[in-house]
Amino acid sequence: FVALGTFLLPAIIFSWLKSASLNYLQLRWPLILLGIGLVTVITFTAFPLLTWLLQLNQGLVLPESWSALEEWMRSSEDSAKILTEKFLNMASTGEFLLTFVMVGIVPAVAEEALFRGTLQKLLQSWTKNPHIAIWLTGAIFSFFHFQFYGFLPRMFMGGLFGYIFYWSGNLWYPIIAHLVNNGFQVIAVYLSQQGKIDVNIDEVEQIPTGIVAVSTVILSGALFAFWKLFKMQETNNTELLAENKHYIK
Repeated sequence: FVALGTFLLPAIIFSWLKSASLNYLQLRWPLILLGIGLVTVITFTAFPLLTWLLQLNQGLVLPESWSALEEWMRSSEDSAKILTEKFLNMASTGEFLLTFVMVGIVPAVAEEALFRGTLQKLLQSWTKNPHIAIWLTGAIFSFFHFQFYGFLPRMFMGGLFGYIFYWSGNLWYPIIAHLVNNGFQVIAVYLSQQGKIDVNIDEVEQIPTGIVAVSTVILSGALFAFWKLFKMQETNNTELLAENKHYIK
């Protein structure tokens, strides 16, 4: 309810004030199957790089004069960790399904509606620069989670969601990416709790540099393919409109 009231409801109200509908959020159908596949590849191949950024972020040490700030950050991190552990405590299939909805589906829809569908577009209109808007939105998106020792990877993920939205012009694609990211982690934790796999969410394992490099190359290729897919679609739509402009009154 907090997520829906804090993120989704303001986005819906803003969209309604702007367009008397949800059109401002750009929730468009139909979706392109290849686009969904590329979004999934982008999300999964980002994991090693995100883990590397997390390790870098957790090594952050602030100056002694900033000890009060660091103590507050540690406290916020500990509180968020306790809350996350409570959410991810799944003793049955029913609890898993409920957790998947609360941790996977609801944040994916609600947070993307506010941050990408609303805030990113507003910042882009103010700054006239989509890249500034994407990364500034990503930073705000990360800050709102109040987990500062995971700030860098979450901001990077927010940036990926931002480019997916900017290139496609369709909010469903970053929603799918967000759902894949969160949902995969919920599934992994549940399988671990059931003894099916060995995963410890409290430990960040060192990932070999080679794996990070290879996955980053694949990630870059998937991002380029996603951009190219929607660039071609935009070109085709423009050409189709030009060919049939004499029918438009």
